Amino acid sequence: MIMSTDTIHREDQQAMAMDTNHSKHRLVPLNGRIIHCAGQTNQDFSDSYGFTTYSSYLSANSRPVAFMQYSGIESLSTHWFIQLNSLLEQYETNRFVAVQFGLDFSGQSEQVVSGKYDHQISQMIQGMKETERPYWLRIGYEFNGEWNNYGPPSGYIQAFQR
Repeated sequence: MIMSTDTIHREDQQAMAMDTNHSKHRLVPLNGRIIHCAGQTNQDFSDSYGFTTYSSYLSANSRPVAFMQYSGIESLSTHWFIQLNSLLEQYETNRFVAVQFGLDFSGQSEQVVSGKYDHQISQMIQGMKETERPYWLRIGYEFNGEWNNYGPPSGYIQAFQR
């Protein structure tokens, strides 16, 4: 069955609606649906051409409904999230229902644990609230990949918990 883009957005919004009871199934698509995520731009939002081209290539009923973006912890500010929201608003209304956000702190686990980046973490939380979208937050994404430098597992765990 082919659905209109409006129907898809409405269903995706319902499928990913925030569960006010905080159940273990928050942001899990309903009825076995799959949510298509795609992205990203440069960390400073200077290049969204590749993503825009990819998204435009797909038919309306198969375009991504969640946008992926990554940032290093030192770059975070409420201004960064204002830029993210401005980018998302370039697309049709309700196009991107959610954001998959990868937070990188490779090589900085000790500084995160020490509190050096507490201000940036607070800015991230505030920015997420202000964009008024659900987020999948990937803290220290690909932490077990040898290409990243999160340090020993104990340091990563402490940074993650901070």
